[in-house]
Amino acid sequence: MSYTFRLKFSGLCAFVPNKPIDDDPDYVDVLLVNANYDSDSDFGQTIGPLEPHTPNVWFTLRDLAGVREPQGDYQHHGAMWLLVGEQINIGFSKNGEPVPREKRLKIVHRSMKEKAPDSRLKEEDYFDWVAPMEKIHPQACDVDPRCLDLKPPPDLVIARIRLDDGVLKSDKIGKVNDKAVIAQFVPPLADEPCKQALTHRVVLELEVPDDVSVVLTTSEFGDSAVLRQATLGPPTQSAAQGAGEVKVLVSNLCCGYYLGEATDLPGPVEPPGSDGDFKAFYILAKDPVKAGTPLPIPVPVEYDTTGGQGGSEPIHCNVALFRPYPPVVREERP
Repeated sequence: MSYTFRLKFSGLCAFVPNKPIDDDPDYVDVLLVNANYDSDSDFGQTIGPLEPHTPNVWFTLRDLAGVREPQGDYQHHGAMWLLVGEQINIGFSKNGEPVPREKRLKIVHRSMKEKAPDSRLKEEDYFDWVAPMEKIHPQACDVDPRCLDLKPPPDLVIARIRLDDGVLKSDKIGKVNDKAVIAQFVPPLADEPCKQALTHRVVLELEVPDDVSVVLTTSEFGDSAVLRQATLGPPTQSAAQGAGEVKVLVSNLCCGYYLGEATDLPGPVEPPGSDGDFKAFYILAKDPVKAGTPLPIPVPVEYDTTGGQGGSEPIHCNVALFRPYPPVVREERP
């Protein structure tokens, strides 16, 4: 028997694989952009001010190891770690001892369906809905190599995690009335304008034996010492408490959406707005974007606000996919 560990990402998270997505990458580095830069810095002069962002890790207290029948606060309340210059790590343990896993990452993408037409893959699961920097701004789609250093520049990356095991896919695309919002990146800089639906939440799913716990840790960039640790699962067997899964959220959001789940709730149907915060991704580019250079952002161009029954899910604070970066050897500190 096993349970599902779901690690969800939302907000300004840049995905950097070591190979093209359809070539089965060995791993993907996820970089949380430092959107809270000094307004007087080069970034501030080039990109302008953004809403304050809150990079964090969040999990429910009921998922802590040893909580068998959660009561009171443990049912609904969560713990949040605010991230400042930290590497996030996922491990596994049994009876307090580390459990090794055979690392194998699978990314759900459109070409998988083309190779196996009879598969049960859902179109909304495709990682293809992650905003592709290569099609948006061909001169800004390569990540600055310093972002992948053991100790990346703090003004670029506020937190980071490497994904090398499990199934990675889209978890939520922007919709209005249960219909996808189609966005176009404006101004268009590629030969063809990038126009597509966009995912604003990505999920990594791992099947974990029901006698094994998930060990979530963080450490400061450049230091292997554990800064914080939480041991999660196995989940309670009470169906009322969502048995069968453990969920952790990694988000880099603004505007009160920092818990990452508010967009699931039905609400008044309003025309979706553009995502001005997408400009923050350009600070990660290998070739710096100069002040005055056009910076494409997603603008909704096709959506349906008739009916008013389906609720709305914003397309702001999207995630983004950078071009693959060659493997980087990280040396551990003695």
